[in-house]
Amino acid sequence: MDDSSARDKRAALPRGHAKLGQLSPAFISTDDAARYIHEQIGNQRDVEYASVILRRLSDNLYVASEPHAGKPTTFDWNLLLDREHAAGEFVNPEGYQIVASLHSHPSSLDFVKRTYPKWTLQQMQAFMSFYSTPDIYFNHQDRARFTQAYLSGPDGALLRYTPSNSAAEAGFVHWLDTNGPWSSPHAHDGTLEGIYKKLASVGLLTFVQSSPAWGGSTGDVPADWQPYQPFSAPPMPLPCGPVFTSVEQALSYAWSRVQRTPTARQRVLLLKHDLQELFAAAQPEFISDVSDQLPLLPTGFHLLGIYFHSRPLPGQYPDLDAWLYKNFVSPLELATHIAQFRQYARGVQSTLGASLYIRMRDEAILRYRFSGSAAETALFTRSSTGEVGDNGTQAALQSGTLLTRAFVLKVAAAGELSVEKTSALWDRAGVIDAQWKPYSQVALPSLSRGFLSADDAARHAHERIGARRDREYGGTILQRADGRYVATEPVATGPGPFAFAGLYPKDRQGAPIILHAGCRLQGLYGSRTALSLADPAEALTLKWSRQDAEVYGQMFRDLDVHPILQAEVTAYLSAAENSLIAYQPGHTTAEWVLHWQAEAISGTSQIAKNLANGTMKPADVVRKLAEAGTLRVVIGNALWGPSGPIELDWGPYLRSTAWQRPEQPSHGALFESADAAALDALARVPYNQEQNRYFFCFILKHTSRNDYVVSECVPITRQSPMLTLASLYASTGPGTYQLPEGFECEALYYTNQWAGNGATAWLERCFMLPAHLDIAVSQARLITRGSALGAAVYISTPEGALLCYRSSSPKSLFDSQSVGDSLETVEAKLKGGTLEPLRFIRKVAEAGELRVVTQSPCWDRTGAVSRLWNPYANLTRRRLSPVFVSMDDAARYVRRRVAATQAQMYGGLILRRDDGGFMATEPLVIADEVFDLKWIFPDELVTRGQYPIRTTVVASYHSRPGSQWPFLLTAAEASVYSNTFSTRLLAHALAPGEKRLHHYLLGPDGSLTRLWPEPRVKYPQITEQQLVTRPRSRHEWLTAPLERQIRAGELAPSEYVNRIARSFTLNVVLGSAMWGGPGEVSGWSAFATPAKSDGQYVQARHDPACSPLFIQVDDAVRYVHEQLAQRSELMFGYILKSMGNGGYVATLPVSDGGSKLARRRVFSSAGYPYRYALAGMYICVPEQADFYPTGGVRTGDDVYRGLFSPIDLLGATHQLQATADRSALPVYLSCVDGALLKFVARDTRGLSYSDAVNLRLRLLSPSDYIRRVAAAGELRVLQSSANWLGTGVVGAQWQPGLSRAVKPAGERELALGPLHAHRDDAAWFSQAYVGGYTGQQYLSALLSDPMGSSHLPVLPMPDNGFPSRHAEGLFDGRGLPGKYRITAAHLVFHAGLDQPENAAQGAFRNHFVSWRELAYYIHDVKRKGLPIVSFYLSARDGALLAYAPHWSNEEYNLLAAPGKWSAQTGYTAQAPTPSHFISELARIGELRVVRSGDFWTMRGVLGAQLKLSISRPPKDEL
Repeated sequence: MDDSSARDKRAALPRGHAKLGQLSPAFISTDDAARYIHEQIGNQRDVEYASVILRRLSDNLYVASEPHAGKPTTFDWNLLLDREHAAGEFVNPEGYQIVASLHSHPSSLDFVKRTYPKWTLQQMQAFMSFYSTPDIYFNHQDRARFTQAYLSGPDGALLRYTPSNSAAEAGFVHWLDTNGPWSSPHAHDGTLEGIYKKLASVGLLTFVQSSPAWGGSTGDVPADWQPYQPFSAPPMPLPCGPVFTSVEQALSYAWSRVQRTPTARQRVLLLKHDLQELFAAAQPEFISDVSDQLPLLPTGFHLLGIYFHSRPLPGQYPDLDAWLYKNFVSPLELATHIAQFRQYARGVQSTLGASLYIRMRDEAILRYRFSGSAAETALFTRSSTGEVGDNGTQAALQSGTLLTRAFVLKVAAAGELSVEKTSALWDRAGVIDAQWKPYSQVALPSLSRGFLSADDAARHAHERIGARRDREYGGTILQRADGRYVATEPVATGPGPFAFAGLYPKDRQGAPIILHAGCRLQGLYGSRTALSLADPAEALTLKWSRQDAEVYGQMFRDLDVHPILQAEVTAYLSAAENSLIAYQPGHTTAEWVLHWQAEAISGTSQIAKNLANGTMKPADVVRKLAEAGTLRVVIGNALWGPSGPIELDWGPYLRSTAWQRPEQPSHGALFESADAAALDALARVPYNQEQNRYFFCFILKHTSRNDYVVSECVPITRQSPMLTLASLYASTGPGTYQLPEGFECEALYYTNQWAGNGATAWLERCFMLPAHLDIAVSQARLITRGSALGAAVYISTPEGALLCYRSSSPKSLFDSQSVGDSLETVEAKLKGGTLEPLRFIRKVAEAGELRVVTQSPCWDRTGAVSRLWNPYANLTRRRLSPVFVSMDDAARYVRRRVAATQAQMYGGLILRRDDGGFMATEPLVIADEVFDLKWIFPDELVTRGQYPIRTTVVASYHSRPGSQWPFLLTAAEASVYSNTFSTRLLAHALAPGEKRLHHYLLGPDGSLTRLWPEPRVKYPQITEQQLVTRPRSRHEWLTAPLERQIRAGELAPSEYVNRIARSFTLNVVLGSAMWGGPGEVSGWSAFATPAKSDGQYVQARHDPACSPLFIQVDDAVRYVHEQLAQRSELMFGYILKSMGNGGYVATLPVSDGGSKLARRRVFSSAGYPYRYALAGMYICVPEQADFYPTGGVRTGDDVYRGLFSPIDLLGATHQLQATADRSALPVYLSCVDGALLKFVARDTRGLSYSDAVNLRLRLLSPSDYIRRVAAAGELRVLQSSANWLGTGVVGAQWQPGLSRAVKPAGERELALGPLHAHRDDAAWFSQAYVGGYTGQQYLSALLSDPMGSSHLPVLPMPDNGFPSRHAEGLFDGRGLPGKYRITAAHLVFHAGLDQPENAAQGAFRNHFVSWRELAYYIHDVKRKGLPIVSFYLSARDGALLAYAPHWSNEEYNLLAAPGKWSAQTGYTAQAPTPSHFISELARIGELRVVRSGDFWTMRGVLGAQLKLSISRPPKDEL
């Protein structure tokens, strides 16, 4: 068969290459190429193999043809090379020069034994590995081409013979060829060894690689060489592998060579060409064979580096950072290489810039560049005998005084350490600097503060998880190098919190790698989801009781145990919000372990199978786990019982949870001060609040360090007297107690969790009872015996303040030896009213040192409390919402303000004005859903006249964050329980003082419900006897019979809702999927399918939701237009006018729903709300309207976003047409492009329903359509857009984006915001209207009625600052509605930048106006006859400031321009600096911070000293 393609391929090869076949990689020398072929031949010893070694002319490197098989005893070189002619020389392949031949000898030991039976085995092996007579003849004959001849022997020897071209050599070859006489001078001595020596004498014989038979020596044989004996020869150049073009390739080759004997410690020298980017790796050397002298390097190459594999021995692993030590170099190994290199550097061969290349266990490659620095010298020692040491580094690592990561940085500082090849650990390539971190791409979990014990750290993690029971959380407990314990921040883990792998990377054995420096794993923690998330149907399937399901929901499960056993540490389970248990594995048998492990086939464990088939109950699993290890309760609850071990006879709900002194008291985190430790106690909620309200604890201090820690809280009971150390700590002798080692008691801490409603309620809410203070002072003196001062007593009030009191002398308040009143006298005076609580607190402050650590509304400034202290001294008035026409609308406003996703609880009140309007206080953070009205309006606000005048509280509201519950519920019933009024709130609502109030609940599902607690039947289904109406603690409501029924599964939450509805009045104001639509609750079921309407659309059954009250009709619609969030469908609403006060409200938008703008879609059959009449209608155009053109989009189609449907317009005008009693009413059009239009029809006969079709088919242009509308009545632009320019009346020649609307001459109507009851709130509305500062300034004003009870904000208009081009027009007094007059200017984001620049005054220039600008808006505007009473500034930091002028000479002089400014010279040297001006302003008038910001951080009246807090106090309002 003719293979033409093969012939073509051969013809295409360069001359002389046809027979060579594949060539080897390039090498530095022929020896290296020969070694490569010798290795390739290896054990192939059945025939002779041959190869040609060539010099590549392009780079003078050497290559070899791959071994070619010949015959058993001969090889025909014509198989590899072409000759010039039959007897001519071999032809050099094109681009190459033939330099050497290499052939192998087969292994023919049996033949040699038969032929030469008298030879020794050594002689036989040497004979097979030496040149035969034909070899010698061939080498001589073709010496012109083969200047070297290599022989690959079967015993591993590799010989090189270099012809000498001498007469002796020619004679010897001729003698051999002709079998010359023994008498010839060219003959050898007749022995086998004589042949070897004779050949070595006539040419150059070199052992490139030796063998035992040849004595093991390498190099050129000397003149006195004796075969089989070792000999001395000059060193040969370093054997090297192939030449590469990158160091990475050389490193890869070195790795492959080392891996041939991976268990042996080896090194590889890396070489680089002196002039070119060529690299080579030497053959591996055993570390044990390496000398202190650098081997001879090939000519033209220098030492680049030393490569080795780091494999630290397990016995060297330190306790800390062992994972890093395994993947770095051991100190001794590094020291050995550095010391060795120092010896190399003394030699004649260049080592400049050489490095260590270290391949780690994880396959990363690090490079250490030798520096010769002093720091490098410190890494090793060398004894007088030459022994190398690590200078104590290994010992420091073992002892923990030096961490491995610190050792890495120490090495990096000694020379240059870089990552050449990355891994998961060494994950950033490049030089390692001081900021280096292992696993730098891994986000480390944050760590808590230090704790005294692992249990305390686990308690902290449990508290961090808290009520988050919607998913499982987990983390680790670590022990730091100082012996303290920390917890990682909880992270969501999925169903297996103890098997979670996302927190830390894991090693090859699956153990977590603790990346935090100096930390070791001490424990794992995980949490369970709430029982309300469990499926009750599963419990029914398993025939479990409710108690069984509760145990299962709070216990360690089968799949938890395996990872816990694997980790060999204590595991903590946050079983519920009030429960923490721990398990420490003990001695386990293989059989016991198998019970917990999942089987490979079924995927379930034997424990799980036993639970499924009923042979075990969850409590049995608990007892089973307790068999092999220590299972204990850390924080107890009713199910687990109190803290302590769980015995093998344990059962649920058997042990009392009444507080008893623990065997090991718990403590909080370590802090640097007693105040910080007290704040830690303030943030932690005491347990057992169901039974107790008063608690105390102790703040301990380390005797030799500034370490402070607070103990666990102890309830005040007969068994645990108040503030006695014996209540918590075991006694070790008279007056001594078993405190944590090294600590002593430093201070006392007292907390009251519940103020109650008794005669001492105010004192309890804001301070503490005199009897408790008496005990606290006495106990404080006992702690500090021998000192005149008592120990500090920290007081945590229910209101949220943290106070610190220290008795100043033995003769102090309540002391029998003091001159003051006794405790009994003080209590009697307080009860009788002759001693006010305020005066009592002042006496306490005078008798000692009282200071505020954490402020609250009552204690609203931190620092020392003086004898003239006043409560609520800086409390500002409560901000109020705009005025609404109904209580429900005010509640809806609050619902919009409080997002359903808020994690905090908010509350407030709804007030009714004497004119019938309703307002809500802005949402305020509350600690409890049941709150006193005085939490919102303290008495002090009332006495200062800051309570809203002529108003009555009619309702309270509170929000509830989304929660899960610690008892079994279906998903639907859990949603019901979360979104309905609690039994606690119900009990509170039934209290005598609360029955007159409505109560609103802002549910976590976005719903809004209202409860009117007046019984609607004579015998209601819910009575006070079923509730705890007079609780003695915050959580006592949980013990109410009705609540217990719900939690025990005896009463479904949905039935509880129906009982509320049957007993009282329950309304849904804003519905949800669970509640359904708005309306009164009756015969209710959760998640019911909405009933279908009888008509074609759903009709309204209740009064609509409405906007706030406005004075101008246009403003009501403008409010709705700007509040609109989405336009997915057609929406509309109506404007109503009050027949009483003339105000306007807009119904909030509802979807058309196919009603074709029917009124019954918005209003119920009862019609308009009482005493309100129709004043107009508005339409919100959807994004995809029916008039949009069909077909492709054309240029200019954006105009359709500014249009409105002719069909909708005609439908609306039909409803609003003139009647006998009134003229036509306006229809407002809210367009997609942002424009707001107003249309009042005169004659709509020019409009047609077909206009919609014509617009869609492009038969009617937008311009013509709008002109038709303008001709049919009056079309106005109230809010402009890209298509509707300007504001005013639209002309007959309107063009989109070109024509401007024009206001009629003399017409002026300001755009106003809603009605407010206070000027501050109106100013706040304007500030919220524009949002944060983005570079634009605005101008606004405030209008008030003559009575001062109604205020309107002018909507801010863009402004250019001072002097303003709009101010003259705004403050001319024209165009104001009715009785309203401008009473204040409001500048938004103006600043005093017209004043001279001054670095020290820059902050005041940026955050207040100049005195010139203030003078204009107060004095100049007042001279125009406007009744100015205030000035407002929305500063650029987000603050809102108000100034009430004093109208004094001092004020006029401060703001007067003469001598301080002129138009010609500007500001003079006599002009006050901004800070001085503001300080004087605060002194002369009243300068208030209404809303705090980043610069003006403290709300309230500013003093002349202008003290600005560094940090903003916590916000109480939303």
